[in-house]
Amino acid sequence: MRDALHLATPPVMLTKPEFDWECQGFRVNEGPAVLKHAGKLYLTYSASATDERYAVGLMTADEDAVLTDPAAWRKSREPAMTTCPSQGIYGPGHNSFYNRCRGARHRGLSCPALSRLPRH
Repeated sequence: MRDALHLATPPVMLTKPEFDWECQGFRVNEGPAVLKHAGKLYLTYSASATDERYAVGLMTADEDAVLTDPAAWRKSREPAMTTCPSQGIYGPGHNSFYNRCRGARHRGLSCPALSRLPRH
């Protein structure tokens, strides 16, 4: 950032919807969250409609890569998380990572109860 209102460099598109699971209802990649671990960056993002088709995708890069270079990122062809009725998971999306006391890492995400579907 050059300052609070201006980017220092032109924006770069790292991902766009390209796989079927990213294009259900809406063609969208949104809400990125990043976790750094063991020399790698793990970027998760939400894709598709915000109903039971909502899913979480994953991209990875080496931490010393030029992160504004789209070629530095590897995008998984399959979602990292999708609806799984047997586990009670419906429409997972918009996730984040956080640390609790004693260094334990956790992940939070929106995942409504089946009784709240459809969302729209």
